[in-house]
Amino acid sequence: MICNFSHSQKEVVSSFIQHFRNKFNTSH
Repeated sequence: MICNFSHSQKEVVSSFIQHFRNKFNTSH
């Protein structure tokens, strides 16, 4: 369960970073 949670968290973080970078690139 902990491993699953960690994997999910990592996926969310990766998606969030990707979204943030995309927004930053568009804004820049």
